[in-house]
Amino acid sequence: MGRRQPPNEEVVVKVDFPFPLDKATFMKLVLDLAKNLLLQKSQIPLQYEALAKEVELDAIHTADESEANSDEEGEEYPSKLSVREKMKQTRARKNKAQLVKHGRKLVDDLKNLENVIDSELAYDGVNSINFVFGATAHTGREIYSVEVPDGIHSIPDYSSSSR
Repeated sequence: MGRRQPPNEEVVVKVDFPFPLDKATFMKLVLDLAKNLLLQKSQIPLQYEALAKEVELDAIHTADESEANSDEEGEEYPSKLSVREKMKQTRARKNKAQLVKHGRKLVDDLKNLENVIDSELAYDGVNSINFVFGATAHTGREIYSVEVPDGIHSIPDYSSSSR
């Protein structure tokens, strides 16, 4: 019989920056934290940048592949080794296709997350951003909370203005 374990102690890590954070820098920090947490919690198999690169390379590869189709050799009686090699290649293509499919969804989801955080930070009432890990959002096992710095809404964002 499984006993319910008591919740772990709350760990607080306070980070003080020597300069005030603007909205763009804060958003980059939060998104990088989300990507890192996904990797640490084994929610993604590779680093986000590697997955994004695979998605980008697949888009380039499929464009090139449509232009030049490879000719396949027709063996009358294929050997065991050639059949195994073809099955191995087929399996590798399937795995890569699945990785790219899920990677594309991850890239889209993180862009969506960035847009949601950006729109929510436009309001003054946001105190923190929480990342919940568990079976569902209602049964979270771990919660990572990032407090929104005071005055982030009043600091002008110079990254979007042109000089």
